[in-house]
Parts: sequence; structure tokens; C-alpha cells
Amino acid sequence: MTKKTEPTLAERFPSIDLAYEIAVSSYESVTKRIDSTDGRIQTLLTITLAAYVAIPTLLKNEVASFFSWSFITSILLLAGAMSLGAYARFAGKIKMLRPKSLWDGWLHLPQSEFKRDMIFFAGEDYDANVKLLGKKWKLGIASMLIFALSLVFLIVWATDSRTLYPRSAVSCPQRVAPAQE
Repeated sequence: MTKKTEPTLAERFPSIDLAYEIAVSSYESVTKRIDSTDGRIQTLLTITLAAYVAIPTLLKNEVASFFSWSFITSILLLAGAMSLGAYARFAGKIKMLRPKSLWDGWLHLPQSEFKRDMIFFAGEDYDANVKLLGKKWKLGIASMLIFALSLVFLIVWATDSRTLYPRSAVSCPQRVAPAQE
């Protein structure tokens, strides 16, 4: 009677070496995607501020009221879009494998078990990072939509103020020379 031996991890999972390489590289790929999303959000915030400077300057409206409902609405929406964009940039943390955890709990493992555990934890970190990426993406889109709405109100303010406050209504009175006897 022969005793049946338990197969080793390498025998049970013959592609463990290939999966290990993919798991390790998944950290780099998801980090690049999150960095790219952060870059897009930063670009959106920069364009937002540039548009807010450019639109009133290009329309050259000297009589626009800063107490207009459309201007105040636009500024409030801008503040909301900028706040949401800043939150999107700084929200959450990328999950990475800490080298200290390797030192504390993995160095004693045989190579095949080390790779198996690494693949497992890289998969969990990848799922968490993709969730973070989705959150940043949704917040960035929401920020962009709010910004677009604020631009509509800014354009309404810049163009309507010419008809609401005609130049003659807000011009300075002319000095009248005293009457001569």
C-alpha cells in the first residue's frame, strides 16, 4: 500500500510564477491610472480658473454688477466645483503592499506560498485601488458638470449685464460749470 502525498503548491498551481509577475505589475498599472486621473482633475481645475479670468476680460464689460443673481450663482457653483475637484484629488489612498509586512510575516514562507499570498493580497489591493479610481473619476465628472453650469451663469452675467445696466445709467455725472453773471 502506497501512501498518497499531498501535491505541493507549485504542482497544484503550475502557473504561479506567471501569476506572480502579473500581480506585482498590477500595482504599477493601477498607480499610473490613478495618477492620470489626478492629472486630469488638476487640469480641469486649472482650466476652470483660467476661464473665470478670461470670460469677463474677453467680454470687456465695465458695467457688470457683482451683486447680480447670475454672478453670485456662478461663483457659488465655481466654489462647489473647485471644492469637489480638490476633494477628488486628495480623497482616498492607494493601497500598496508595505515592505514592512513582508519583513514581519512573509519572509519565513517557502517561495511558492510567498507567491500565492502575494497574488492574493495584490488582488485585494487592486480591487480597492480600482474602487478608488472609480470614485475619483465620478467626482471629477461631477466637478466638471458643476463647472460647466457655473460657466453658463458666468456668461449670462457677462452678457445680460449690458442690457440690465446700460452704460448711461451708471456713468458718472458731468460737472456743470457755474453760471456766469
